[in-house]
Amino acid sequence: MPQSGDAPCVDVKLTKPASAGPGLNLNARHTLHPLTEDEYVTTRCLLQGDPSAHMTIVPTHHVDSDGHLNGFLFECDGQAPASCLPVSRQMFFGHTAVECHEDEATILALMLDKAAVLKKLQLLCEGLKRSAQPARLDCIPENIDSLSGNICMQATDLRTVDAQDWSPEPPVTLGLYHAYIRGYSRDLRAHRLFIVCSGGLDNAADEFCNLLIDVGDQWTAGDVADSVETWWLRRASQRARCRLLLLAAETLGVRVDSIQDTGGYHRNKIAVPCTDTFQHNILKRNKIHRTARDALQGSIDLRAGVHGSDQDQVAVYNGCTPTTGRFNGILVRMAPSEGFRIFRGSGPRHGFGSAFGDDRTCGVFPVCQPNVPRSNASVLISDGDFVHRETDSGEHDSVGAPHYMCFDEAYYKTLEQMLWNRDNGVVELIPIVVWCRGNA
Repeated sequence: MPQSGDAPCVDVKLTKPASAGPGLNLNARHTLHPLTEDEYVTTRCLLQGDPSAHMTIVPTHHVDSDGHLNGFLFECDGQAPASCLPVSRQMFFGHTAVECHEDEATILALMLDKAAVLKKLQLLCEGLKRSAQPARLDCIPENIDSLSGNICMQATDLRTVDAQDWSPEPPVTLGLYHAYIRGYSRDLRAHRLFIVCSGGLDNAADEFCNLLIDVGDQWTAGDVADSVETWWLRRASQRARCRLLLLAAETLGVRVDSIQDTGGYHRNKIAVPCTDTFQHNILKRNKIHRTARDALQGSIDLRAGVHGSDQDQVAVYNGCTPTTGRFNGILVRMAPSEGFRIFRGSGPRHGFGSAFGDDRTCGVFPVCQPNVPRSNASVLISDGDFVHRETDSGEHDSVGAPHYMCFDEAYYKTLEQMLWNRDNGVVELIPIVVWCRGNA
């Protein structure tokens, strides 16, 4: 049972009618407000897809403008049918940041000339729309084999190179940001410059979703997690964001680290990110984590024995990211005029920190401030003159202006319950100029 001061929601078990079988597991301990009727129905349908299914709802749960549920972790056994996986049409979208090597005078000059900088960024994104050669699943690397006598020779250097050329598609957001970062060796704040890109590969992600709809009953969840389509799309989405970051740096005339894209068709250069966070992801992990957590929550009885606890489990992350892996801080996308937040993890002091928490308690962290309908739990955040949206729709008038979930003290208290240590700190990336889609 929750103690005083805890989140108002607790673990619940969605109960079906007596004739429909056993209850379904849902962890809603870390929500700020109860599930709506639409969220409840959607969650119930997802959990009925397989008996091993388990869901964890994060504080930013909501139903988007397309009617899709966002903000959850879905877990199931690797042998479950792939049709039960709640795959998004924005699969492997995420946020990537690169730090620029510029002095304070250059940063101040960019801040004083926002109109010109925004114009350059706008022209870049409009050019991407006109010249985009979208990546598709046909671009997945091919194994090139040749037969010489009785020997089959394989060109191993081509096994990870794209089979076709492609160019990045317009991102969800692309912007120039600055931050004041306190160092650990000296008690001084350094003025830093960043370029941050949020997005992925729209066409390839859409094809990936359609593929799972077509063959979901023939594949297992483990097959999907191990498939070359998943491996390539995850990797290509990150590479696309890094390509955009380098293009933006060259357009704005700032210096960033770059490296050859060894997986690219032409092996062009891409930016070297300092922080990368996936908003949608599919990962395979050991089932023992779920077993231990379920035992703590009372869902199973370990004394009765657990068969197959060493089997793999598939996790689908929607609007959240795991906290127990290796990373350099967690990028969280706020409203366009609010920028990004880097939530520091634990570990080394020379970066933004790494793993924290554990899978038994939660093991996930929300990575965006969602655009939600107007309510008592939302706040109106208007765009400034430094934000350019792709379209001028009714969203931007005084009546239909975008509302976003409020990240107040109750929200940060919930993050602490999810085992994020507030003493680790948060780095605020303050926007200088931002280009974004209309629904960002």
